[in-house]
Amino acid sequence: MKILVVGGTGTVGSEVVRQLKARNESVSVLTRSAEHVSKLPPGVSGVIGDLLDPSTLGVFAGCDFSTQAA
Repeated sequence: MKILVVGGTGTVGSEVVRQLKARNESVSVLTRSAEHVSKLPPGVSGVIGDLLDPSTLGVFAGCDFSTQAA
């Protein structure tokens, strides 16, 4: 399963990313800034997009939109 974390560079989101990586999940983080991509943990990919800019929302392609926690 491919997981895209929105807010994965913040205080809570970065912990979510860390926990997902500890479970060997495939994790990407949505960020508005290329600067934040370079600060992501090893094995975590960053995608640049903005929820207020519909032209960048292709980053959600291939993601599972399950509302249930694993």
